[in-house]
Amino acid sequence: MTPAQLFDLTGKNAVVTGTSAGIGNRLARTLVLAGARVAAIARRTTELDDEATSTGRLLPMTADLSERAQVVAVAEACLDDNCVLNAEP
Repeated sequence: MTPAQLFDLTGKNAVVTGTSAGIGNRLARTLVLAGARVAAIARRTTELDDEATSTGRLLPMTADLSERAQVVAVAEACLDDNCVLNAEP
């Protein structure tokens, strides 16, 4: 089994917070490139490289998760079939 097969996340969904920079940004990129559909949540705009964004499996969302109303809005969006589950083009 190859490392790519061992870590294949095709068909899986993920929600990653803090994706505007640092560890959250790298985690979102890694999950997307491993095949997962990712809801990337950050207070600032999430920007990943062209390789990750061109997959169509990235759903960037802007929210301040210290605000209850924004947490609820993001949770509802993540559960909506038109968001995370159908993030592919």
